[in-house]
Parts: sequence; C-alpha cells; structure tokens
Amino acid sequence: MGKNDLYCVCGVSDGGSDGITQNVTVHCYWHNNGWTYHMSPISAWVSCNGSEVQVMNGAYPDYTSSNQGQYDMGDHTFGIRKGHSAFSVGCGARFTSSSSYWSGSRSASSSFNIPAVAHHVVSYNANGGSPTPGNQDKWYGEVLYLSNTRPTRTGYNFVNWRSSNGTAWNPGQNYTPDENTTLTAQWSEITYKVHFDANGGSGAPGDQTKYYTKTLVLSGTKPTRALYNFKGWSTTKGGAVTHNAGGNFTTNANTTLYAVWELAYNKPTISGFTVNRCTTSSANNTETGTYIAVTFNWTTFNTCKGIKVRWKKEGGSWSGWTDAATATGKSGSVKQKILGGGAITADATWSIQACVYDTGPANNQTGIASDSSNVTYSGEFNISSQSFPIDVFKGGTGVAIGKVAEKANVFDVKWPIQTRGGIISGSLAAKSFLDLTYPVGSIYLSVNSTNPGTLFGRHLVRNRTVDVF
Repeated sequence: MGKNDLYCVCGVSDGGSDGITQNVTVHCYWHNNGWTYHMSPISAWVSCNGSEVQVMNGAYPDYTSSNQGQYDMGDHTFGIRKGHSAFSVGCGARFTSSSSYWSGSRSASSSFNIPAVAHHVVSYNANGGSPTPGNQDKWYGEVLYLSNTRPTRTGYNFVNWRSSNGTAWNPGQNYTPDENTTLTAQWSEITYKVHFDANGGSGAPGDQTKYYTKTLVLSGTKPTRALYNFKGWSTTKGGAVTHNAGGNFTTNANTTLYAVWELAYNKPTISGFTVNRCTTSSANNTETGTYIAVTFNWTTFNTCKGIKVRWKKEGGSWSGWTDAATATGKSGSVKQKILGGGAITADATWSIQACVYDTGPANNQTGIASDSSNVTYSGEFNISSQSFPIDVFKGGTGVAIGKVAEKANVFDVKWPIQTRGGIISGSLAAKSFLDLTYPVGSIYLSVNSTNPGTLFGRHLVRNRTVDVF
C-alpha cells in the first residue's frame, strides 16, 4: 500500500448546548486504508472557528488489524456562542509525521451550523391608556431592559406592568423570563378626599373618598349645634349651601365642606284676621258703627313681647300702635278687640293692621329689632265706607239722604239740591221747599197724614226754613 493512501479526516459532531453556547466536537482521524503499521512520532491538531488545539503530541500509535482503516488521534470540543441568527463555523484537523517510512503532514476541513439563540417577544397592553410601548425582543441569556415609556390615562395613575402570571414589572426594569409574554398596564383610579367641617357644631361625618370617574353620594349624617338648624354644606366657610346631606358630589378635587347654620327661629305668625264695625259697648257688627272689632290668632317662637294694632283713614296717616292684648306666652288669640275711640266714620274707608313680635332669633330683644327680624306684620285689612241713598233715624223721627241719619227731627241732605231754578244750598224758605218737595199734581204721603204740612211724624215747617246739611 502506498504512502498516498494516508490522509486526514476531520470529524465534527454536536457537543450539546446550554441555550447560549453551542458545543462543537472536532476529531482528527488518520485514515490508512486498512494496512497495519507502527508509525512514529505523530502530532495532531483540531480547530474550530479559528481556534486550534493539539490533540496528539509525538505519540507512537500502532495501526493494527483492530483499528485498520481509521485511527482517532484525538478530539476537542469547542464552545461557540450563539447569535441572534444562525451561522456556520469552519472546522479542521491535521497531523504530521517524521517517521522513516513517511514524513509530512495531512489535513482536512469541515463545517458546522450554529443555530440562533432562543428568541421571545415581550409585548405591551396599555389597558385603556396611551401610548403603548412597542414590542421588545428577549434573547435567551441576554439582559432585556423593559421600555421606560409610561402610558397615561385620564382619571388614573399608572402603577406598573403585570404579566399573565401576576408578576409585577416596572418601566426600565431588567426583565429575565425567557418566554413570550404580554405585559398589561395596571391603573389606580385617582381619588380625592372630601372632608367635613362642622363649623361650630359637632358630629360631622368622617372623611369620604371621591373617585375620579364616579359620583360620590355624600354622607347623610347631619351635624348639630345648639340653637341652630343645619341647612346643608358649603364649599366656602360662611358661604351659601352648595351641597345637601346625602346629595351627589361630582367635583374632582380635594374639598372641605363647611356646615351652613341657620338660627333655630321662626318669625311670629298672624292668622284668622277679621275686622268689623261695631259700637263702643258691643262687638256686634253694625254697619254704622264708629268702632272696630278686631280678631286674629298669633304664635311666636320665643316669648311674645308685643301684640299691636293700628288704623288709618283712607288718604290719612296711621294711628300709633296700640296694644291689642297682653304679650305673654308663645301663642294666643285677640278676640273682638274694640278699637278706634268712636272715630271710625262710616263715610270713609279705613285700614287696619296688626303686628306681633318676640325676643327674636338671639332671644334677647325687648322691642322690634332694627332689622325687623323678630316681628311679623299682618296685611292691611280694609273696612269700606258705607253708602246711604236714604237713611231714617231710629224711631222714624229724622231722615237723611246720602248719609247716615244722625239726628232726630232733622231732614239731613249730604249734597246740594238742584231745582228747576238752580242749585240750592243753605236754608230754604218753607214754601220753596214745599214746592220742591210737593209739586202740583203729586200724591203726598207721610207717616201720620196725607197733609203736605206734615212729614215723618211732625210738622215740616219750622220758622219757615228747612235745615239743609
């Protein structure tokens, strides 16, 4: 067998991988085509991806019948780091000999494909917010820093990212899992504190939490304060009511609500007010009475300090206030109080008004307060003037036209008398009056006689004049 039958074989095999490094095992074989020979000395090397390692150094191998054809002179496993994509590496084997039979060298080469490192994708779900970070690649064995982007969402604060298994991750954090995953944004709704200030009272509700997207129903608890009624809540101290206990609150801001108070006080009341003409000695109604009978009911919150009435003639001035009843207690009635002193004439319209007052909201008034906070006035009630086309004095002994008959034995006329000859006023001659009263052809009537010289029970002519008023 000739020397040219000697050659080198490079054997390459997969040496396994830890996910990051691919191991490649390279063998150097002496191929002898089946003959036996003791060759010495021999040295052999293997290489991969530019690195070479000696696997035999001046040895004296025996090529016997048991290893005829191919003799393994040694091997070495090379670790090649994987990349983001697959690539191929070159491998080689060589040996040298300095024996008397054959001296020289032989070599061989091969290659091995290195697969890409394992790859996973990290995606993001902003979960109602924006912006959403773009996908990121997670390569096995490499550090991935999550996106620093923080999405925003109206009414919410961003908390963190959370994977499907519940693990929380922060923006920019070192992400280690080698798996495909979607990170979902976690949000906490913005909240505000609503604080209640009893503003001089006590028993205010505890603080409440207002969520940005929700309407808060305020506590129904109402504070208390001696001598005051709770009216509601205000956003400013001393301001008007803006919110009611148990009402809706929609403001997205930290807020203090102040109790609004009103003095626990109601002004006096007047009801059932009636007025009638009457006489001084009786409250019985009479249309010609020159007195007033007043009736009404009253109440006060605190102790009553005054029950007054006043009156005035149409076009005139009010009388002074006059006591209508004794001011005592907190309720009562004025029944047929007779007023006016006989001056309430029947020929005019009269107005009557009442007032009631107590010690006031602060319970410290003795008269009517300057701001009238403790007094109630009734409306103005009118007694109309009376109309008398003709009126007969009591007993039939006097008569009046256009007014009340006020005198016996008098014919009283309110207006001037118009005759065929003109307007007559003052005293009339009896004959002229008779001509006026009993024209020729008239039928004469009187109480006692048809004699035109007698009228309403007495002789008409007196000193040949007739009184005209």
